Amino acid sequence: MAKERRFEKRGYLRYIRQTADGSYVYTGGYYALAGGGYGALLRRVFALVLPAAACEIAFGVLPNPAMTFGVVETSTITSVYVVIPYLLAFALTGSVTWAALRLFTNEKPLREYIYKVTIQQLPVRCILASVSAGAVIAGETVFLILHGAGGQTGWVIAAYGLQACALALPLFLRAYIKNTEWNFSAEKKQ
Repeated sequence: MAKERRFEKRGYLRYIRQTADGSYVYTGGYYALAGGGYGALLRRVFALVLPAAACEIAFGVLPNPAMTFGVVETSTITSVYVVIPYLLAFALTGSVTWAALRLFTNEKPLREYIYKVTIQQLPVRCILASVSAGAVIAGETVFLILHGAGGQTGWVIAAYGLQACALALPLFLRAYIKNTEWNFSAEKKQ
């Protein structure tokens, strides 16, 4: 029972076996990018992931009125309908970035468990990151309708641009990852 739970928590352990001499060996399969070009894949992935992450970080530090807590026009404004979707978008973009980093830091071809948590999950993570960025844009729009720009129109336009990029870039990454072809092999081939 305890061993089954351990495999549930750390699924990769099912692919690791102890040999007679006490060392551990990986027994699972491998996924290789069809046609090679792993370096090009990583360059394209990071060309889409890093700007998306930068856009989310920049949105959080902009003096955007919807993200400002405090007194504006003698009323306290806490725009949770912008802040909560932003925190979600930030976390999901971080999840996409983490998956991309796992691609970069692991051996090639990819081990089966790495493939499952990166290539197989990236499209869903990208959709969720884009949807949450869209929710930030919707919340920002509601804030502007209710409270106006507060004399900070330039920052508001910049905030919209950053979130539009944070929405579009993961969608481009999703399309790219979905169009890559991977070959499964039971043994490691270089």
